[in-house]
Amino acid sequence: MSAVGGFVTLLAFAGFGPVDWADVAVLAPATITGGYLGARLARRLPAPVLRTLIVAFAAVVGVVLLVRALR
Repeated sequence: MSAVGGFVTLLAFAGFGPVDWADVAVLAPATITGGYLGARLARRLPAPVLRTLIVAFAAVVGVVLLVRALR
């Protein structure tokens, strides 16, 4: 389902906006690899550790976005 959503998004952006295909050539394989490896890592980690990592990552991203917005 996620792959179908990504493909539809690709078609929408390619049809209605400028696309830097060199960036796509780097991001597409990195996204696929990261999704695969991330799923394998998530299965191996204990649930409390995984939850802590997710919350910590989200908090850091939130702070970075807040700081950028307030500049």
